Amino acid sequence: MIFYKLNTKHKDRLFRLIFNEKKELLDLYNAVNESNYTNPDDLEITTMEDVLRKNRNEVIEMILEEWDENEFREFLKEESWNEGHEAGKKIGMETGIKGIIKVCKEFGVSKEETLEKIKKEFALTQEDAEKYIEEYWT
Repeated sequence: MIFYKLNTKHKDRLFRLIFNEKKELLDLYNAVNESNYTNPDDLEITTMEDVLRKNRNEVIEMILEEWDENEFREFLKEESWNEGHEAGKKIGMETGIKGIIKVCKEFGVSKEETLEKIKKEFALTQEDAEKYIEEYWT
């Protein structure tokens, strides 16, 4: 299971440095919104922190309403299934490669021909096929 952690070390220092004057911030606003406001004093600066603090109860209520435990459980089940499925495919592929190499060796097929066979059958690169031959050609 993968848990994501917020990067709390990320700061907005560069943004604040560039847009520390209302005039620069107004220019940015006009560029983003394709507007032509001219009076920087009309600009009201509201940060995410301000909004969250002002609307704390509403934010908490919204988070709790959006939380769906069953949906989260389904997500975890699907994620676990996908991880297991990928691991199973890899094990199956390696078992198949090992089997082909063993059979080819028993029937007197050369290493080079066996290498080409596993490259073709399993869509392997030359390097990967060589590693398998090295590992299982005993």
